Amino acid sequence: MGWLQSLRWLPLGFLSGLLFGSLVGSYQPDNQMIVGGTGRTLSVVLLLADHEIIIGGGSVPNDVVELADRSTVPWQRPYELLILPSWDTEHIPGALSLIERGAIRSVAVVGPATSDPAWSILERQAERRHTSVRFVMESSRLPLDQNTTLEFFPTKAGLVICLRSGPLSLEVLDHQAKTPRPLHCGQSTVVISLRQPSLTDAALVIRPRPRRAQELASSARYEIQLDRGERVTLRLGASELRVRRDKVLTAPTTVPGRTQ
Repeated sequence: MGWLQSLRWLPLGFLSGLLFGSLVGSYQPDNQMIVGGTGRTLSVVLLLADHEIIIGGGSVPNDVVELADRSTVPWQRPYELLILPSWDTEHIPGALSLIERGAIRSVAVVGPATSDPAWSILERQAERRHTSVRFVMESSRLPLDQNTTLEFFPTKAGLVICLRSGPLSLEVLDHQAKTPRPLHCGQSTVVISLRQPSLTDAALVIRPRPRRAQELASSARYEIQLDRGERVTLRLGASELRVRRDKVLTAPTTVPGRTQ
């Protein structure tokens, strides 16, 4: 009797498995940029077509691991590529946490490495975990699909990355303060600054939450400010970008002490 009851449950179990697989498959995120606060900086998780790419490791270990794991499903791990700027070592703590967990397949350091021993530590840890590390010294282009490309521009002041998806242009930058913003990406719809940005005419700027008085001003029409542990998701459509309204700050229409 027990054997016959087991047979009766087989079709139900099979159908439940198909339903679960369908639901999980439909949940799988795609064509998204998730930006999160990782210590003193921001990091970005790109989920585009069959690519899982992280930009910036963050200044605090494990923050970027938590951001990436919250943004993905298990079969999207380990992640394909981690992109780091080379001009300083601010993102190395987060990068090491990804490498030590075996969560990343390869690391691209854009620009020449400095003499700081932290870079040697990163390379040694990567070798132990069979993670490849390469230094990108010149402008490079990575096709993601027929409509989407990722372009890297190493500069003396830092790193600029352009994501071009159809008519949309999104810019991720990490560069030294008090330096002019490079214009490699042209007129970008969104500028994601992993640290406090210089002036920009982009419609939307995403940046760390200001800590000092000189960081309060922004020339962007809209901005999103993220603290450590906070995140926002940008959804990329065929010709549009969507972001939750409650995450966006509107620039003031008047300046204190002046009238329009």
